[in-house]
Amino acid sequence: MIGLATAQFIDPISNVFQSLLGTFLMFFGMLYMLAVDFHHVFIRIIAFSFSIIPLGNFNINEGVFENISYGTSLIFVYAIKIGAVPFVILACGLVGPAITVRVVPEMNLLLIGFPMRILLALYMLMIAMTHIPPVFQKAFIEITGIVQKTLYFMGSSA
Repeated sequence: MIGLATAQFIDPISNVFQSLLGTFLMFFGMLYMLAVDFHHVFIRIIAFSFSIIPLGNFNINEGVFENISYGTSLIFVYAIKIGAVPFVILACGLVGPAITVRVVPEMNLLLIGFPMRILLALYMLMIAMTHIPPVFQKAFIEITGIVQKTLYFMGSSA
């Protein structure tokens, strides 16, 4: 929406083209996971899974499918919670220039709207940096509980 998606570069790790903003947000997410020590939670869950479910001996039952479907639905819930604020701010930023162009048709929207959209997007990123971490923290806590419940269900009938 901000127009920076055209400036793409190739990621040598995954061999795909990525936008600069998407790469920035990906690195921010990784740094945030390291800052809140979520990588320790991953290591604990992996060790916990080996203590509950021996290698090659697990059972998939009804509880596993319920937890997996609930965890998958949480992905969409948290995606909407994270993406709603930037989307609404950028959508409101498009309404103002659209009304202005209707009132003054001689005005060049590309020259006026593009820098304004970039500034609005940078401001939106500053707002989002304060909004996103609490949502991530709540999501990580809830996902950890779902993974632990799923591991118990997988190891209970084994």
